[in-house]
Formats: sequence, C-alpha cells, structure tokens
Amino acid sequence: MVVLSPLAGKPLEPSRLVEVARLIIAYFTDKPDPTIASQRVSFGTSGHRGSSFKQSFNEAHIPARLILDSRVVAISLKIARELGTPFYERIDAPATPAEKARLLALSPDQIDMPELADGAVRLKLSMALGNGAPIGELKVVADNGWFAVRPSGTEGIYKFYAESFRSEAHLQQIQQQAEAAVAHIVKGADAQQHE
Repeated sequence: MVVLSPLAGKPLEPSRLVEVARLIIAYFTDKPDPTIASQRVSFGTSGHRGSSFKQSFNEAHIPARLILDSRVVAISLKIARELGTPFYERIDAPATPAEKARLLALSPDQIDMPELADGAVRLKLSMALGNGAPIGELKVVADNGWFAVRPSGTEGIYKFYAESFRSEAHLQQIQQQAEAAVAHIVKGADAQQHE
C-alpha cells in the first residue's frame, strides 16, 4: 500500500523551502568542528546525507573526502593485486515489511555458515568493529569473497551485495549460498505460517 503525504501535489509553504543563498553561504563560510561527531567527514554506502546548515557537509569536507576516497581506491587496488580481480554484483529481492524487520534484526549468530563458497568464514558482523554501532546490514566475510544483506529503507526489497576474488562462477556460488541462508531465516517464519 502506498501512503501519500498530505503535501503531495500541493505547492510548498515558503517556510518549508530552502533558502538557496543562505545554503551556499553556509557551504563556503561555516566550518565543521572535528570534535563534534556529526560534523566529521562521513563515509558510507548510501552517499553523504549532511547539511551545510549543520556543518556536516561544507567545502571543508571535500578535500577530506577526496583523501579518504583516494585511500580507499589505493587499498582496493592493493587487495586486487593480492587476492585477484574482484567480481561484484548487487541483487534486489522482494520483501514484506515483516521480512525487512526480521532482516534488520538479524544477528551474526543466526547465520550458521562455517564456510562460504569453499572458503572459511572469517567474520560475521552487524556492528561496526571500531565503535560497535549498528551498520544496518549483516556482512559475512570469507577467504575469497564476502556478502552483505540489508533491507531497503525506501522500497519493499532487501539488497544482497556479494563479491568474489576468484571468478564469476565463484560469485554465483556466494550469492546462492547467501540467499539460501538469509531466506531460511527471513522468509522462514512467513512460510511456516502459510503451511
């Protein structure tokens, strides 16, 4: 069911509009305070969601992001040289709100997977290693590949990300094993209710 905002199709009130001139001034003149976590450079899979008005995305962030991005590229190239050419794919799968909620609550302990596509599983996580904050997904890392799965925040789907450092066939093995393990948990409760 699609729920429309009561504001849909109506002109916005002036109070809801962004003052572009103020936004541009804030972008170039306001400086982030690195002692405030919300104003530090952020790096994530869904892009930057900062605001110049909150000093969380200003001109000062751009050089830091470029440095960070270049380091990520350098590390990725080093990993590719050591492990081989990466093969990556994202797959979207339909999910009900209940399935998305179960997926978001999924813990590494629920995934019984000592091996992933013939490689030993080395890490299963749903919290950041540095500070223990939730990362919004479950990630499983093995010797020659990994997968991550998370519910979409905007669509009735969940997303599988997978990468192999061996081959496309190996990537497909990772995807099949990951989808089966996650579906067993996420869709399992619905399947049992319909029997």
